Amino acid sequence: MNKYWCVYRPPDYGAIPIGRIAGERFDWPHAVDGVAFGWRLHGWVAYEQPLTFKQVRSYELLPDDELDRHAMLLWEKKAYDVERAMDCLTSEYEFVAQDYAAYVDYAKGDEYGASVLWWYDHGKTAEDLRHVLISRGIEAAEPVMV
Repeated sequence: MNKYWCVYRPPDYGAIPIGRIAGERFDWPHAVDGVAFGWRLHGWVAYEQPLTFKQVRSYELLPDDELDRHAMLLWEKKAYDVERAMDCLTSEYEFVAQDYAAYVDYAKGDEYGASVLWWYDHGKTAEDLRHVLISRGIEAAEPVMV
């Protein structure tokens, strides 16, 4: 089961991709511990197969899987292209290595910084990022229009 959080609207028809196998609509939007920087979520949906990041982005969903969530945030916040996402992650790692404590402090209030730190702390590399992005439908040479 591949679970996604509904960030901006409840999981109703037209607001989510077709084919869900489970889901829940919250009575009112609220934060969910450990999911997303205090965002107020409207519910969740689940699918048998993982959605592509383009589907996730176009329906304004957030992957529940930490690896997917942080890979998507790195791609979406700084790059919209696999190679650029890898370059950004590599250059950010240099800052983390220089002063880990300062980067932790910075990452507390920044989604992108928190995602970089998650990847760093879990021993993930730029090649790991490439693999996740391509497996979720992002082609290496295909920038996404914003």
